[in-house]
This record gives sequence, C-alpha cells and structure tokens, in this order.
Amino acid sequence: MAASVVTGCYAFASPWLALRDLTHAFEDQDTRKIEKLIDFPELREDIKVTAKATVMKSAAIELEGNPFAAMGIMMANTIVDPIIDQVISPAGLQLLFSAGERPGGADGVHENIDAIARDLIPSSDGGKASDGIEVKTEYVGINEFEAQVRNVEMLNESVSFYMRREGLGGWKVDGIRIPESLVEKFMEE
Repeated sequence: MAASVVTGCYAFASPWLALRDLTHAFEDQDTRKIEKLIDFPELREDIKVTAKATVMKSAAIELEGNPFAAMGIMMANTIVDPIIDQVISPAGLQLLFSAGERPGGADGVHENIDAIARDLIPSSDGGKASDGIEVKTEYVGINEFEAQVRNVEMLNESVSFYMRREGLGGWKVDGIRIPESLVEKFMEE
C-alpha cells in the first residue's frame, strides 16, 4: 500500500522533476541530457509550422498584387527551415540560453530564462514568479503536461511548452506553442 502511494506521488510530481532536470542540464551545459529531455524533431516541426504561417501571412499582406509574391514566399520558406534546424538543436538552445547577450541586444533573455528556471516549481503566490515572469504548469491529460511561461512586462500571451510522459516518471518536451504576436516581433528585429 505504501509503495503504491509513493509511486503515485512520484508519477504525479514527475513532470516538475523533469523540468528541474532540464533546467539543470542547460545550466550544466549537458548536451546529452538535453537531448534526452527534448524531442528536437517534433519541436522543430512545431516551430516551423508557426514561423511559416507567420511569414506567409505577413508576405501576403505586404506583397498583395505583386506578381513575384509567390516566389518571395517560397524563398522565405526555404530560408526558415535551415535557421530553425540550427537554432532548435542542443547546441543552438544552449547558446541561446547561456549567451547572456545576443547580437542586437538581449532584451533580458538570459535573465528571463534564469528567472523561469528558478520558478518552474509552482509557487504559493498563485504562479507569479520573480522578475515579472509568470509560470503556470498543469496536466493536460494523464500523459501530457503543459508549462506556460510569460514575461508579464513584455508579453500579453504565454509561450507554452508541451511534454509527454515516457514510462512512469519520464517526460520529454515534444511541442511548443508560440503566440503569433511573438513570432512577428522576432521577425521585425
């Protein structure tokens, strides 16, 4: 009976433990652990779909009536794939999360990620984390988990990371939902 309770508690708490492990893997720059905790092909596809939809929407508006619009959209789509393939990789994410500054200004990226890492475990103050970062976590299904992250000072919408259970207590990040407004903001910069 006691073993069942302990196992149940572990299974329930396991996504928060996986998020903590992922945070530590980035802090320690442990590429192998990062690869074990993130399904990179699935994550890349999620981001490509969002980025291409935003590019197509933006291009359709800007190139309306232009006979070369279709060619421009095709070229933009061929550029998006290799960029996402490079950035959404263990080395690319490590560089992004640990660089502190990126060319053109960091806009607090490193500090935001540090605050998110400190606050992944639910807090007693209703999800408000330090430094204007809001983190909400919840089960979406018995084998699916969502972590919503938002910088309350910069974004009106949250970025959602989706995880799926692998076995009893294993979890892997396999999806992301990035608000269209955020993708548009990055494309402008």
